[in-house]
Amino acid sequence: MVIQFIQMTLDQIIAYCESLRGAEAIIKIDHHLTYNIGGKSFLWLSQDQIPITCDFKCTEEDFGFLSEHEGFRPAPYMARNHWIQCINIGDLKRQDMQIYISRSYTLIKSKLSKKMQKSLSQNSK
Repeated sequence: MVIQFIQMTLDQIIAYCESLRGAEAIIKIDHHLTYNIGGKSFLWLSQDQIPITCDFKCTEEDFGFLSEHEGFRPAPYMARNHWIQCINIGDLKRQDMQIYISRSYTLIKSKLSKKMQKSLSQNSK
């Protein structure tokens, strides 16, 4: 049996982010597509360059691990806050990218006020 790993596409990342409760798409600096929760970014996509890169928040442990692996680097301007950059989204398996996005979303959501977190959990997507 051959196992085929399906790489992530921009459309799949967008669909996944939009499936997350309270996630909002916003265009920011230099036409970057960002996904926010409670007004705070959890993912940046450089949709207008090739290859498409994405930046996301991660734990300190994941930051150290990913920083040393091919295809990743500390995110410009945000590395001190444990943001990592995937140099080409097409090089990642869909499952891995969804895990990274989900973790980033959860990390950012956990920094929101309790009131905001409660409001987001009560609103349906």
